[in-house]
Amino acid sequence: MRSFHACLPVFFLVPSLLGGCAEPTDAELTDEQSAALASDDELSFLRRAHATYVAGATDAQFAPLRDVGTGENRFTLKSSYYRTTCSLALAGAVIARKDGVAPSPMVTTWIREAIREYAELGRDAWGHHVKLAPAVDCMLAASVAKPFLARADLDALRSAVIGVASAVYAGEPGKSRIAPADLRKVGRALPGNTQAEEAALGADFFYLASRLAVPQGDARGAAWRERADLLFRYAGMLPARGATYDGEPFRRSGKNDRPLGADETVVTNHGLEVSPYYSLGALLSYADAFAVARATNEPLGLPPGITKDRRAISDGVRTGEQLGVRDVVAGGLRFVDRSTFGFTGAYRWVGEDLSGDQRLDYATQSHTIPRHPPGWPLLIPTTGTGRGAPAGSGTVSQFFDPLTASVKGYQINGGEIRAFECANEPRGWTCRARYRSALSTLFASLDHRERFGGHAIPGSNVNAMPQWFDAAGTLHTEVFSGGRVWRYTCAGATAASRRCAAAESVDLATHYARFGFTPSTMPPASGVDAASAFIHVDGTGRRYWTKGNRIWRARCDASFRGCTATSDTLAGQFASLSFSPALPTDAIDALTQIVQNGVLSTYVFKGDRVWKYDCTATSCAPRFTQTTFDQWRAITNQELWAYGTTAILKGVTDWGVQATMMNSAFALANVLGVDDGAYAQLLTRQRGAALGLGARTLLPSFFDDASGAFGYGAFRGAKSAAVHGPLHTLQDGWERRFFTPAERLNSYTWMNAFAARNHAVAYMLASGQRYVAPLF
Repeated sequence: MRSFHACLPVFFLVPSLLGGCAEPTDAELTDEQSAALASDDELSFLRRAHATYVAGATDAQFAPLRDVGTGENRFTLKSSYYRTTCSLALAGAVIARKDGVAPSPMVTTWIREAIREYAELGRDAWGHHVKLAPAVDCMLAASVAKPFLARADLDALRSAVIGVASAVYAGEPGKSRIAPADLRKVGRALPGNTQAEEAALGADFFYLASRLAVPQGDARGAAWRERADLLFRYAGMLPARGATYDGEPFRRSGKNDRPLGADETVVTNHGLEVSPYYSLGALLSYADAFAVARATNEPLGLPPGITKDRRAISDGVRTGEQLGVRDVVAGGLRFVDRSTFGFTGAYRWVGEDLSGDQRLDYATQSHTIPRHPPGWPLLIPTTGTGRGAPAGSGTVSQFFDPLTASVKGYQINGGEIRAFECANEPRGWTCRARYRSALSTLFASLDHRERFGGHAIPGSNVNAMPQWFDAAGTLHTEVFSGGRVWRYTCAGATAASRRCAAAESVDLATHYARFGFTPSTMPPASGVDAASAFIHVDGTGRRYWTKGNRIWRARCDASFRGCTATSDTLAGQFASLSFSPALPTDAIDALTQIVQNGVLSTYVFKGDRVWKYDCTATSCAPRFTQTTFDQWRAITNQELWAYGTTAILKGVTDWGVQATMMNSAFALANVLGVDDGAYAQLLTRQRGAALGLGARTLLPSFFDDASGAFGYGAFRGAKSAAVHGPLHTLQDGWERRFFTPAERLNSYTWMNAFAARNHAVAYMLASGQRYVAPLF
């Protein structure tokens, strides 16, 4: 291994001070130098989180999160709140100890609030990790902040910890018993659902309580340590072939001996094939326990139940092997991209009856933002819905689907179609991406293509694509391109059972004649700019076609028969609608109309702007106009529109995975020498420009409702849970859910707080600092 001593003294070996020397890679450093750099890196990330979320925090900023109402659900909401504040308190306490100064006032305030509510953290709520995670975080925060807490506070917390530990150990009324057999009762609902992550967290809690809340020799502490030992073993148990063990990590075969997974060194959960989430989730708890064990001089070096390597288990009841930290790391790294530290590849979801084998992509599970800040690239064209390349290269189609009570939307550009869906959730209308496809692929699935009379449906250069439902519930789609129109229908009792089939293709002159136009009054037969069809709120069928500065209209019965045809200029059509900027009066790109709840909503697209107005049976009124970029950036999960891999939102998804899930876990693996250099690679990526955020090494810290923009400055306050929904649903930041932009602020706060907490633990591990101390 090359030495750099000839270039600079060891104590100057930090990247910013290498001067004329080439910056070494982590792999080239000695163990001592690597540990020093790791410690510095973790401290730098921790300080940034501290400056953003802790240093200037006030009670008024966090107070709304305490207003969680009444009822059983309040315990879950409080758990989310205390996981956030105790994580930040731990970060603040570590910085205070490092600097030898008193922590920010909110650090001790957060800890005292947690002490007051601590007994509630063990109550039944959603998932063991929700109940005990804040308890672990609060215990760690108070332990590190011990020099700054009054004796009365420490005694109160000790008493609360003992109460919760005793309750979840024995299963007192109102408390869940945390033991392998009890986890098995829950976990067997799905094959492979071992509750591995929850078991490790329960072990973490019991071990910390035994070391921090009671002195050695206390009978309660000895019992908790024994339970921690069982739970840590359970979290990484691999049953021998044919043997039984509570909640076996993954069944080797399903129905008819069909293999479900090939990797035996795994930690799994929730019916999933090996998942890095659960491997790393277990390692996070291992890291906490190891930091406490080392700081409190655990005689055996590792907490009970944690081993570096797998070992045989045969005690007359359980038979199998316990995975070691080395195995768990290997299982997690199986699906981790070592160059970017994002999760890659697919995993299987096994049905409750062992059927299924649905494959899901890890990339779709990454944390993403629901509304893109101005200036961020989108995965949907935003300048000219119909005139991007050649004239008439695309359009927009939207319609209300009565079977799903949602609005289906499609944006066509060239030969590609992007689908999205909007639903009126309890928190308001929210739209999310569904899929991206080539038009040729989409249309190739149509049955009875001979009905198109030898004219293949075009796979590009679509001028317009109106869609509407008839009285029988059949969805009609027309595709306009050049001088022809193709129609196909989709029918079924449910949205999932709908099947689409070709209906017909005719030239435009034949098409227009059906709606009452004569050769002298019909639109030009060479093509259209935009077209729309719908059943109006008054029950009549309406048709519109536009070309240049004119619009042609047909008013029909509900079956689009018996039509009366008229025409006008676009200026005349829009004369009663006042917008700034005004509605376009020539060559619009798309006209899409949606009828629901007795209101007709019309969207007009041209260039990079959209206008919306609403009509009842008697009048119309303007709603808004904005850029198409702003219209589309409210669509969530745009990563689903990417072909293969993409750098879109890379800074957010990578950081959410890296900082929130990995740092303390990989710091532990590195300290134990079992990560094969993964921790060094992680820090190298974080140190460099891989996140794509420059100096912004954290997720956005606030959302401005007025501007619709995310900010990266000082934290400006949390949103009220009463207004923006239950906080506990915001914890799974990588899951696709419906959220308003303001609600996601709480998720950002939670994820950044959790990242800060993991950096604090990682710093203690990498630096060897023994800040943890018993509470007695």
